[in-house]
Order: sequence, then structure tokens, then C-alpha cells
Amino acid sequence: MNKILDHVITVDPGEYTAIAYWKGTIHPEVVQFSYNRINGYVNQLNFMWNRFEILVDDQEINKVFIESTKFYEGNLKSTTAAKKGDLFKLCGLMHGYCAICNKYGIEWEPIQASRWKGQMSKEATANRIHMINGIIYDTEHEMDAVGIGFGVMGMLSWRKEK
Repeated sequence: MNKILDHVITVDPGEYTAIAYWKGTIHPEVVQFSYNRINGYVNQLNFMWNRFEILVDDQEINKVFIESTKFYEGNLKSTTAAKKGDLFKLCGLMHGYCAICNKYGIEWEPIQASRWKGQMSKEATANRIHMINGIIYDTEHEMDAVGIGFGVMGMLSWRKEK
């Protein structure tokens, strides 16, 4: 078994940001917050950044893994997000989280979804996470935040990584 993350958070950023706080077990504490009831782009980002900073300030964190964005030209969901401006909002949100990590001297690393889960579907990812820690998470965002951690530890893939 790979070394379990300790004092690490894994972040699935977005309108619903989910964060898994790893404390040396396969059962991280998971929180989720959203800007969906807040009007205005700047107000939305400030709300999310403030929530993230409160969490970071309240915990002893050594490293943050944050899912990064990527534009997939042939993907309808990605193209629609870019046309609506959601992709840019996500980039701004993610970079704000990274700036907060810098402010607190916390090492952070962006991680592509393809790196932490490969080509697994949402359903396959949820099933694999359930096989590892016995938990079915309430939202796909919470599942992704936990999945990022398991992916970083090499526990999601069926094959052993070199």
C-alpha cells in the first residue's frame, strides 16, 4: 500500500468546490461550499476564496493538490463552458486558491483529471473509491476531491505505477 496522505488537502474547484482533508487515513474529512446563491462574478469569487482561506487558516496543511483546468476542443461540455465564460471563472477561482496557498507558505500542485483518474468514468471512479474506503459520497464533487487524493497515492489505478 502506498503512503497515506497526511496534512494534505485535495481540491475539486468549481461552482461547488469540494475539499478533502487527509490526516493519515483513507477516510478524509470532506467539505463542500458553493457560490450558486451569490450574485456577481467578483462577489462569487471573493466568497469562495474567503471560505477556502478560513479552511486553510484553521488546519495544519503541508500540501495542496488542486484539480487544474483544461480545454478540450472536441468536447461539447468543455467548449460550452469556454463559450459561457465558466472555464475562465474556474481558472480565476483555482488561481485564487493557489494564491492563498502562497500567502500561507503551503506548497501546491495542479493536477489534471487524466493524471489522477485516467480515463475512468464518474461511475467507475465512485465504485473504485467505495472499494477503497467503503464510502459513497453525497456529491460528485466530494467524490472527485477524495478521488484526487487516492489518485495521488496511486490507489485508483488497477495497474501498479512505476
